[in-house]
Amino acid sequence: MMEEFLGDEEKSRFWERVDARAKLFLVLLLLGIAVAAENIWAPAACFLFTVLLLSFQDGRFLLRFFPVLLMALFVFASQVFWYGTTPLFHLGRGGLALTGYQEGVFRGALLAARLLGGFSLLLFLSVTTQVKELLAAARWFRMPAPCLEIALSAYRAVHLLAEEILLVYRAQRLRLNYAGWRQGLHSAGMLGGIVLARALDRGETLARALNCRGTGCLAGRAGGKKGDCRGDLLFLGLGGCLAFGLALLGFCLPGSGF
Repeated sequence: MMEEFLGDEEKSRFWERVDARAKLFLVLLLLGIAVAAENIWAPAACFLFTVLLLSFQDGRFLLRFFPVLLMALFVFASQVFWYGTTPLFHLGRGGLALTGYQEGVFRGALLAARLLGGFSLLLFLSVTTQVKELLAAARWFRMPAPCLEIALSAYRAVHLLAEEILLVYRAQRLRLNYAGWRQGLHSAGMLGGIVLARALDRGETLARALNCRGTGCLAGRAGGKKGDCRGDLLFLGLGGCLAFGLALLGFCLPGSGF
């Protein structure tokens, strides 16, 4: 039943067949480089490279970038108008005028690039690796067993709650609870309350179960099967070269500008 829930889809691409431990290690390494880089080149390269890889996947995964793009735009705009001392341009007139600063442009671009680069790496990991493989890899890296148990239960609970939201919403639609905007707001509030109550109930049940039986363990290796490790070594070698290049871009080039 757990295998059916976590999925066991056929892996047709090279980076999908790589061991989850290798991908987790490399993504964390690249994430550290992208976040600690002193200029925009390293995180921007991470973003473009992962977008290129994800373009071979289902197109719907690229839609997950939209909220992060909006967040990056907000971060950039907030830094442009509220950080720095060297005026670059002015918008508006009188008391509503806004001044953009040169230091704010550089800082905003750096923060936005770090945000996009880091999110793209995590999205690549989540899209190309199954949950059971990620949890098994985390166990191999000696992640505490209670954290793994809670993560697995939380992942399962999210999907169960999503199904319950659809069931309750459809039942409300059958009773014409969304006939008007006032009644629709009331029904939406009821829907949120029902889902919250069920989430709390499931959380309490999970806490009692963990206290009664202790923490379980995930069986199997990170990949679930023993196989040829040449692909994993090739992936790590290419990833190591990429990490070295990003480190040169992020720490050897000047960080005061583009």
